Amino acid sequence: PAIYFDGLVQKASLDNLLMCALLAVLGAYVAGRRAGLLAVAGAVLGLFALTRENALVFVVILAAWLPFHLAGSSLKAKATAIGLLAAGMALVLVPVGLRNQAVGGDFLITTSQAGSNFFIGNHQGATGRYLPLRPNHETYEFERLDAKELAEQAAGHALTPGEVSSYWWRRSFAWIGAHPVDSLGLVGKKVLITWNRAELPDSESLEIYADHSPALKALSAVFGFGLLVALAAPGMALSWRLSPRPVLLYLMLFGFSFAVAAFYVFARYRFPMVPILALFAGTTIAAVLD
Repeated sequence: PAIYFDGLVQKASLDNLLMCALLAVLGAYVAGRRAGLLAVAGAVLGLFALTRENALVFVVILAAWLPFHLAGSSLKAKATAIGLLAAGMALVLVPVGLRNQAVGGDFLITTSQAGSNFFIGNHQGATGRYLPLRPNHETYEFERLDAKELAEQAAGHALTPGEVSSYWWRRSFAWIGAHPVDSLGLVGKKVLITWNRAELPDSESLEIYADHSPALKALSAVFGFGLLVALAAPGMALSWRLSPRPVLLYLMLFGFSFAVAAFYVFARYRFPMVPILALFAGTTIAAVLD
């Protein structure tokens, strides 16, 4: 799948690059506690959020993890660490927000489609996979237009991109509030889909490309998400015994998987989980060889 995603003119190849870069910078920080690396991590995370909005969950995870990692340090040191992370992100995302405000009227640091995407994954009849807001409008050119037109029809007047997103957020949470049991069941189903071996296609499919690529056909018959998870699972158990435990990796892996499941699932949406799973799989392979 990684070879397949790299062959597409699409964001998933950048997701993999930026996730690996984020892990590399955080690993260097943990090894040496050089505070300046947190600003670099923030900048990488800002770039990552522009290709995969779910990556913003790492902001929450890192902000919660840093005080524990710096246990024994002064309150000033902990605040400085979080401030450096935020400064690095701001360096990337504030110019984007200003540009969006200039052209769209709203200060948005990523896209304006979070609300409609959340609604697609959380409403009566949602399946955990992509469903268009209008029937027979499955392709990407309709997504933003349909979300805007339907929201404006409901409001009775023109809306800014941020207001369109807010409309869909409200509708989603209204359904969740009215159907808490159904919504929990749906989230559970989406978690299972996220961790399933199947590579759910977006507008392009690995299986169709494999029909025309001997390399993809041979490799995808063996190497896929299912094998990676099977190799990573023992590594997760083994890594828990390490001192210190790589707690941040567990938080990032399961936090991001939940951030994917909170919306709806495509294979490319969960792809940033792969580098973390690869680290745990490497632990398993090393243990077997030892």
